[in-house]
Amino acid sequence: MDTTELADLNRQLVRRLQDKNRFTDPRIGQAFLAVPRHLFLPHLSPKQVYRDRAIATKRDAHGRVISSSSQPSMMAIMLEQLQLEPGHNVLEIGAGTGYNAALMQKLVAPHGRVTTIDFDRDLVETARENLAAANIPNVTVVQGDGGQGYAPHAPYDRIVLTVGAADIAPAWWQELKLAGLLLLPLAFNGPQKSIAFRKQNRYLESLTLRDCGFVRLRGEMSPIEGQAFPLPTEPPGIELVVQEDEAADLDTAVLAQWLSTAGKTQPTSYNVSRHEIWANLSFWLSVQEPALCTLNLTGAWAVQGDLVLFAHQPGDISSGYTHGLLANHGRDGLAVLALSDDIPLHSTAETWPLNTVTYGPATEAQARLQ
Repeated sequence: MDTTELADLNRQLVRRLQDKNRFTDPRIGQAFLAVPRHLFLPHLSPKQVYRDRAIATKRDAHGRVISSSSQPSMMAIMLEQLQLEPGHNVLEIGAGTGYNAALMQKLVAPHGRVTTIDFDRDLVETARENLAAANIPNVTVVQGDGGQGYAPHAPYDRIVLTVGAADIAPAWWQELKLAGLLLLPLAFNGPQKSIAFRKQNRYLESLTLRDCGFVRLRGEMSPIEGQAFPLPTEPPGIELVVQEDEAADLDTAVLAQWLSTAGKTQPTSYNVSRHEIWANLSFWLSVQEPALCTLNLTGAWAVQGDLVLFAHQPGDISSGYTHGLLANHGRDGLAVLALSDDIPLHSTAETWPLNTVTYGPATEAQARLQ
């Protein structure tokens, strides 16, 4: 594909972001146009690169994504939250491919500086190579624990995380200038919100809040996002994720027995969208319900309606998940959210009727989900 075709794909992406109101500052659109994303994902086809999708770039030994190129929509939203100006000194925690650092450099040019830090040497080296290929100046890529900040280039006008954190590290407060902005995906027992804080004399003042979902921060400040347990079901294929307080007394054998029985379905009076579940209901449950759990489903379990709320990715028929509430640490079963019986599995409809399904005598848990 020649440079004209690549530039056209980039323009189409920027137009989609603008049409979806992902940004209002025209400088953000200009930054996207000036920084070709394909230079930061050189091993993928241009059509993959210029989709408005996050792209996994590294997984751990268990197959979990630990680094990615963030969704361009999310990048644009966070760049708007950051309110970058020429001359700003910026610290980014989570270098990834280097693409976001390049976008920020365009916004703080000509005299501003971006420092971006990542945990793994291979990611740091790749980001450096990509930035050099894109001819992006004034970006320093360093290896380290982002939870410790980066004192050599402090103080910063802006500190931004492109990884999820469960708390605000002391180093970020110390290295941020007075009236500077800290922007991070803050995790609330799992669900995240991108929150911009302004530093005042003795406190941080929240300014904006947006929905988001990022891989978690690694290192000393790595958040505890629950513990995962494979359930001894037949056939296998259910992973239960619970909060730490629930994990100690969890009875996986009894819970697996309850899930092998027929569930009792109770319709709710709500029609919901995927976004409403992800951004609103799951967030509300995470801060209200200590017994909240997530069931990740694969194999045969991913193609039966009782347990599948929606696919991990739209159109994916190989895996799915749902949220639920445990009753007495699973000894009295659980209640889960599920699709209405007349909705096809892994539906991509805009909205659909929501059911709750109870396994075991978990009627109180079901009532709380209603």
